[in-house]
Amino acid sequence: MSFSSQIKEILCKTQYECPACRLAELAGFFACAGKNSCDEVRFSMSNKALSERILNSLESELGIVAEYDRRRIVIGGNNYRKLYDEISGDVVIYECCKIAYIRGAFLGGGSVNAPDKKYHIEFSAKTDADAKTLSEILEEFDFKPKITHRKGKTVVYIKERAQIAELIGYMSNGRAGLEFLSVQVEKE
Repeated sequence: MSFSSQIKEILCKTQYECPACRLAELAGFFACAGKNSCDEVRFSMSNKALSERILNSLESELGIVAEYDRRRIVIGGNNYRKLYDEISGDVVIYECCKIAYIRGAFLGGGSVNAPDKKYHIEFSAKTDADAKTLSEILEEFDFKPKITHRKGKTVVYIKERAQIAELIGYMSNGRAGLEFLSVQVEKE
């Protein structure tokens, strides 16, 4: 299992701090996950814990039961419109919701190198606007993200070791940050 997958497993166990956090996490997730057409979104997931978290959030928060076939999830028709109507508004209300948005973005399109290699965390956003929103939220927490374009995607990234450890800690309420720091200590 990759280091990113380990971090995502931990993030999937993170509790929501307020009722609005679940919707904020979904908004972050869909800013980075899946492929949109005019009336549906499709995405693949190999991580069972993540699939369960997203499917449960969709159903409990929005009443959406998505089509799920082993590793592929499809949300179409009225459910697609309902999803994007709900997450396109101002869902990032409180500070805890901003962290949930960042966590959702990482779960949807994020990766992080193990700290025994190069220091790098990134979020692959679907649009420039999604990348800008994520970058602005990260900056509110004094992170210094950069934005680039790679393979038709807009990527938000951070390469500073201390910021990566802090960011992972924020996303997981401290749990995954400890994993990052323990690997980093072994490296040194």
